[in-house]
Amino acid sequence: LISKLNSQVYSEEVRKCVDMVFSIMHIDLPACTLSLLIKTIPGILAGDGDLDSLCYPAGCALARLLAQCLAATIKFKNSGPYTAKKRKNRFVELTELCNQAAPRSKMRKLSTTEALPIKGEASQEQLIAQAHTSLYQLFSQVCADSSRNPKLEFIYSFLEECTQLEREDCSMLLSTLPPSLVYHLIRMEPSRFSAPTIMRFFDPNRGQGRQSILTSLCLLRNIRTT
Repeated sequence: LISKLNSQVYSEEVRKCVDMVFSIMHIDLPACTLSLLIKTIPGILAGDGDLDSLCYPAGCALARLLAQCLAATIKFKNSGPYTAKKRKNRFVELTELCNQAAPRSKMRKLSTTEALPIKGEASQEQLIAQAHTSLYQLFSQVCADSSRNPKLEFIYSFLEECTQLEREDCSMLLSTLPPSLVYHLIRMEPSRFSAPTIMRFFDPNRGQGRQSILTSLCLLRNIRTT
């Protein structure tokens, strides 16, 4: 399905393709989302995948698909696959998917914590939450390179796609976004950020969120005035 995105050239065709793939993934959205989070995206950003998948317009399309899948999966926490009968070993299947997706040695390179693979029983919600957190850890590792490349562009695109969703969905997707990652991205390319965008990155109703907003806005202002 992801290769189908890469085969599109025109923006309108890419948009239609994203909608089509997103619809197909609803056959088993949690499993497809986990596969994106712990296999497809790490495989590309770790350097083992085809970087052409991150170039425009395929990279933006992949970012949009990831944001839509993750938002829908988090919102419908207990959703399952469309099957004729209920799967009794659902959590076991998803756990095995997480454990088989990537070797442990690769996961160590991608993250400062070993959130995946997962041992023991875990609920679907817990598996998604761990993969969600690991995604931002992966982004932080990629940004440590401090060079403008398709990987960095994908991270910008993903965050931009998150801010274009409904406020509730945006808040869920960015709830685990590390402020340090935002600060780094602002320093790298301040033109990609505006005050309204930064306001959506963090929760202004929480003290830490307000502090992160103020720090980001001050950083952006200082960069633009120098």
